[in-house]
Amino acid sequence: LPGNAPNTFYAGQMTLTSSIINQGGDISQTFSNMIQYRDASANGTWTDWVKFEIAGLVKGGKTDVTHTWIAGAGKWEFRLVANDGNTISESISLTILPRPGVVAPPPSSASGTPKLELATPVISGTPAGTGKLRAGAMTISEKVTNVGNGTVSSFQILLLYSTDGVNWSDWVSLDSLKLAPGAERNMIYKWNGDAGKWHFKACEDIKDTCSPSVSVEVI
Repeated sequence: LPGNAPNTFYAGQMTLTSSIINQGGDISQTFSNMIQYRDASANGTWTDWVKFEIAGLVKGGKTDVTHTWIAGAGKWEFRLVANDGNTISESISLTILPRPGVVAPPPSSASGTPKLELATPVISGTPAGTGKLRAGAMTISEKVTNVGNGTVSSFQILLLYSTDGVNWSDWVSLDSLKLAPGAERNMIYKWNGDAGKWHFKACEDIKDTCSPSVSVEVI
């Protein structure tokens, strides 16, 4: 934060957090949401960035949306479009400056090849002992890193679950746009977990590789 200037940061890893609060009746169905950005210096158009889904939300309920990325220099605006475009948040403006003494890398080669590496999913919730969580609100976080030498323009992360660690079922897909070489992104999904022994893993649709699996007992 140079010179304590408001909403001014140096380029690098940043985290954007927004909250969705249900001020109406219960929402029982899964609904889609989108984080959008635009180039404020050029008064650019809003561009879809990261799409995610929320598996319903009770009246008065709240869920936090968190996204981590490597930010480049420029003047940018961000906003959250919730419930398939029915609700749009106020936008936030950021000025991102190049880090002093750091030379910007050259543009990615058009002939490069992207390669997505998926970390083991992280499950969080109310602890109930070693390797156990209480049934109820939980979060699954998946970090994806482009370890290739080319930019991936768009990709999809599919979360899968299993009750035995052998037979897997598709669960929810998370869409994302553009990930430069060396960049990483945290994709977070929230849901209400039922009692049982559960296994989770994530797969990507570029080369169909998957993360290691993780298991948790929900009581």
